[in-house]
Amino acid sequence: MKLVAAIRKAGVPAYVSNHAGAYVCNTLMYEALHAAGPGVKYAFIHLPLTTEMVLADEPGKALAPSLPLSLLVKAVEAAIKVI
Repeated sequence: MKLVAAIRKAGVPAYVSNHAGAYVCNTLMYEALHAAGPGVKYAFIHLPLTTEMVLADEPGKALAPSLPLSLLVKAVEAAIKVI
């Protein structure tokens, strides 16, 4: 997929997930598409927590998947250029 390739080329790990579309995500995406109208290009991207957020959590708690904010910004910028 073009988005994944562009994000990886920017140096950020990325992959296509066919399991990310739980109820809330699907509802959000379809409502946004409806509001945007026909012919609008779009992408729905799940982003992990920032590493900064995870490290600020309680000590001893299991660490959630995360990436530094700077990498998340690079990923979104790369995706926008492709769209």
